[in-house]
Amino acid sequence: MEFRRSGVRDDRRRRVLMEDAPREKDAANDGDETASNAKRDRGPPRGPRYSEAARGEHQPRLTDWIPQRPWTLTVWGLLGLAAVCAVEALYVLVFSSPRVARMASLEPLDVLASGSVAAWFSSLVLFAAAMVAIQVFAIRRHRLDDYRGRYRIWLPMSLFLFAASLDAGCGLHRIAAELASTLSEGSAIGTPEQIGIAGYALIAAAISLRMVFELRESRLTLVSLGFASVGYASAGALRAGAISLDLPFLDALVGSTATLLGHVALLGSLVLYCRHVYLDAHGLLPERAARAPRVKKEKPAKAKPRRAKKDAASAEEAAK
Repeated sequence: MEFRRSGVRDDRRRRVLMEDAPREKDAANDGDETASNAKRDRGPPRGPRYSEAARGEHQPRLTDWIPQRPWTLTVWGLLGLAAVCAVEALYVLVFSSPRVARMASLEPLDVLASGSVAAWFSSLVLFAAAMVAIQVFAIRRHRLDDYRGRYRIWLPMSLFLFAASLDAGCGLHRIAAELASTLSEGSAIGTPEQIGIAGYALIAAAISLRMVFELRESRLTLVSLGFASVGYASAGALRAGAISLDLPFLDALVGSTATLLGHVALLGSLVLYCRHVYLDAHGLLPERAARAPRVKKEKPAKAKPRRAKKDAASAEEAAK
């Protein structure tokens, strides 16, 4: 009886499988028909719309924008100086005449006004410097012998440059200085302009002292950073009233020129160091010649008197 039951069950399974097989074929055929109908509705296959050069592997990387040739750096530096000269020349041409200086429509050309051409040029240069600082951080953090993690200084440096870029375009330091002066209820602290300059000077000095140790491997970077420091110090002294040229027009002109040149020199120093780090990472920097050890010059020994002379002298003394 058990064998008969198993035979009946096998027959039922065969029948079920025989009935399911045509259904699966019909479903597959229906799917093929719907796919073919969809292809007909779409029309013929469209060819590629872009060439191979549009793909990611053919696009320039961020490191490709780092200038590596000396003449490229020279051209960019000359363009920065030309832009500063153009901004200051517009100010001289427009505001050298008292009648023209009163026109409100020419206020964007005033180098002392917030939101002027000079302010937005400063904002653009500082923003570019912040982007270069981020690029330096992206390369510098992979250095093998940096056991103390000194590369982390580039993150606060980039944040400071971003804040300085925003402040250069909007004049946020004046608002903060006025609020501080209002809350202190007195002029003991100083004018809002002096408070803003003092705050900037403290933050910049703290970061600059740390950056000197980071940038000491590149002499050109240190030279450019020195020019930037001189420009910022001169502009700060003029705006704070420590130095005066006895003419407001000249004070504004010299102070603005020093500030813009400081921004350009700061951007140049960061670009130079970014180039230095990139070349160092790829092993393209020339090796420095090892210093020859200093050889101490031996002093010539003093001639000792001969013993015979001493004996002769002693004999003469004895004879006397």
